[in-house]
Amino acid sequence: MNIVFFSTNSNTFPHETFRITRVPLHRSEWEAVAKEFLEHRFTIVTQMPCMFLADIMTDGSILKVKGINYIICKENSVEEMCNVILEQKPDIALAVSFWQPPYDWNCLKDAMIAEALESYGIKTLCHSPQTMNICFNKIQTEEFLKSNGFRVPRSVHVSHELFWTERSHGEIKSNVYKEYVLSQIQALTFPVIIKDTVGLSSYGMEVARTYKEAVHYLRSGKTHSDRIVQEYIEGVQFGTEIYGSPGSYTILPPFAFSVNRFGITSPKQGIKVGPAKEDAENLRLKELYEMLNTLAQNLNLKGIAQVDLILSRDGWYILEVNPRLSGMTETYAACYRTTVSRVLVNLALGKNPFTNEPISVCNFKLPLISEEEQKKILSRPDVHFLRQTQNTLARQEREKGYCEIVFGRGKELSSLKEELFLLQKECPHLVDEGFLRQATGMIGLLDGTSKN
Repeated sequence: MNIVFFSTNSNTFPHETFRITRVPLHRSEWEAVAKEFLEHRFTIVTQMPCMFLADIMTDGSILKVKGINYIICKENSVEEMCNVILEQKPDIALAVSFWQPPYDWNCLKDAMIAEALESYGIKTLCHSPQTMNICFNKIQTEEFLKSNGFRVPRSVHVSHELFWTERSHGEIKSNVYKEYVLSQIQALTFPVIIKDTVGLSSYGMEVARTYKEAVHYLRSGKTHSDRIVQEYIEGVQFGTEIYGSPGSYTILPPFAFSVNRFGITSPKQGIKVGPAKEDAENLRLKELYEMLNTLAQNLNLKGIAQVDLILSRDGWYILEVNPRLSGMTETYAACYRTTVSRVLVNLALGKNPFTNEPISVCNFKLPLISEEEQKKILSRPDVHFLRQTQNTLARQEREKGYCEIVFGRGKELSSLKEELFLLQKECPHLVDEGFLRQATGMIGLLDGTSKN
């Protein structure tokens, strides 16, 4: 079978200043795939930074792999990308959509390419443009979820143009829309989360603990686009991924997410621990899996999707659906003792990529660490991978980048707790007491030894 993996990026990628290093290399994982699946031919058609698919050198070139055909495209239109893929004469084309700030819309372009390929009779594994658009715009996501009976937080949508319409219409004496929106926000239960309707992850997200704080934020110069003002749901934050097509979905057991002091997950610092144990009755997993299977069917998911969730006292809430690979993808691969490349190949072949018994793992992010510290971490037998993302031109410390680590080797969550204590003992400057308390508390929730 001739398999093409493809993805696009709408942004420029300054390889001179934005550097991503990963151990192990993507190359070693794709080499293993090429040797394991000798009867198949693989082509990768992508754009910088080639997330999940290739390693980028400091000169902007990529490390190529024997047995894998790489095409790094500069073309950006749907027609141009479609033509490049058609030239490979694929039996199937699988979208490996990734994210880049500020807008999480690369998957929408990939969906349009897949739709064009299907018009030429090429089989694809990619969500439809309609599905992608529902997930891209958080207002549409919320409306879809509510109309299909899923539990979502109460919210108010704020149109930036109407909220400030008096600025461009001098004849307006009072802004009735603003009065109405503020009255609706005042009726919400505080605190609330204020977020961009089309933003990426938790970037630009704000927490307002009172109505006065919410009004101050909406009137400030921080808002330049539409916003959602959403009630903060008390509970534990989780994430999961869904793989497959209608009638055949694989729903992975959830990971618990840490939250920062504002009660939200951080894209650059945080902890993920999992997977949840199937006998953890406090997590209501049967309810979760039934809900996610219905979600996948109703959205007509076809490929890979990630879902952000909260488990509250009254049940599971859906926060977001991201129809692409995610920050959880490599963590799940480590958990099931496989690699992302092998997952993608099995998915293209119509097989369940997650047949191994999972082990318990922890994913955590730190500020940038030195090469010496990287070597020390990587010398541990329980470390699966380390990735450092660095912006050499950034001035603010929080913008300079971060280091992401996944570790763990035992099946039981109790063994992961032991590994955490050992890691903290050996690297106290990287893993402090606060980290340890949070991570072990998350483990207790997942194995059913503590209540949410």
